[in-house]
Amino acid sequence: ALCKLSISRLRIARALQRKSNRSKTLTSSDRLYMNSKSFQNCSYPCIFFTLAFEAEQQQKLEEELRAFDKQLEQEAEEEQKKNEKAILALNARKEALLKEKKSKVKQEMEKMSNQGASKEDQEAILKEHSKDLAKLMNKMDADRMRMQSSLEERLKKKREAKRQNKVDELKNRNEEEKREFEEKVQSERDRVQAEEVIALKET
Repeated sequence: ALCKLSISRLRIARALQRKSNRSKTLTSSDRLYMNSKSFQNCSYPCIFFTLAFEAEQQQKLEEELRAFDKQLEQEAEEEQKKNEKAILALNARKEALLKEKKSKVKQEMEKMSNQGASKEDQEAILKEHSKDLAKLMNKMDADRMRMQSSLEERLKKKREAKRQNKVDELKNRNEEEKREFEEKVQSERDRVQAEEVIALKET
């Protein structure tokens, strides 16, 4: 019986909490419950109200966080697209530079050939150019990988910071709303008890 009574009070408290959230005040029907013997005879009425309130607020927080996570995912996709464009631009620059270097090497080889340079000299110069070109390509590849890693890490930290700020914001709001709700419930309970005292004195 006690369990059923507790569940009943908890359901009523949840309904009252939802009304209070919308109106920010206790309605006449809410006061009717608080004037009832069930409320007055309960040693811990505020506990039921608080438990119901906390359950509702936790559910609300989780729903808002899920919506915020979806928003963060959309933002991450947009940022990823920007990062991909930056990487593609770097790759295009690499290809253009490679083409330019090869053209210069070809021109130099033709010039050496026209000047009567030996085949050995031409091969030595070509080998040197090939080494320089390989170093340049390796450097550009390393720069691209470093850039991509940096962009991803920066995006990750930005996303984590925004989510943590949102969590803190929601928790602070919930704490403030919980405090206000408990004050309203306790104030109404005090009012009911005060009226009972006055009624007893008058009898």
